[in-house]
Amino acid sequence: MMNYRPPFSHNFAVIGILAVTGAIAQPPTPSSQMGELVAGNTAFAIDLYCQLRSNAGNIIFSPSSISTSLAMTYAGAKGKTADEIAKTFHFTLSQESLHPAFAALGESLKEVQQKGQVTLAEANSLWPQEGYKFLPDFLSMAPRCFEWVI
Repeated sequence: MMNYRPPFSHNFAVIGILAVTGAIAQPPTPSSQMGELVAGNTAFAIDLYCQLRSNAGNIIFSPSSISTSLAMTYAGAKGKTADEIAKTFHFTLSQESLHPAFAALGESLKEVQQKGQVTLAEANSLWPQEGYKFLPDFLSMAPRCFEWVI
């Protein structure tokens, strides 16, 4: 007889983003883009959990925070690095659509919080190497699309 191990055999907590569409006002980006972003973030969370679940003990991680942080990094990535980030994090939207979709998700979460339904606190930031300067395009995009976590 084979030992069957259910996929959720540990006590664990996944700290992430839950969006209740009925409680969210019309986002400033098409809902299909927000849906695609959420689907990708969910796929990444499941992939990450499948990697972590083999460790003994409880698991606490925040796929939302990881995905958001790497989305900011992805904004400055090019070529093979950008391709690998997109594949790992299931970023199926173009760079031009992905970052505004994150902004719309952040706005939707703010609206839910203002209604008193949830509280979300994230503290993500990027720290450049000493002597390295961020490109102007990135500096204009990051506060506009990720101000809810910067």
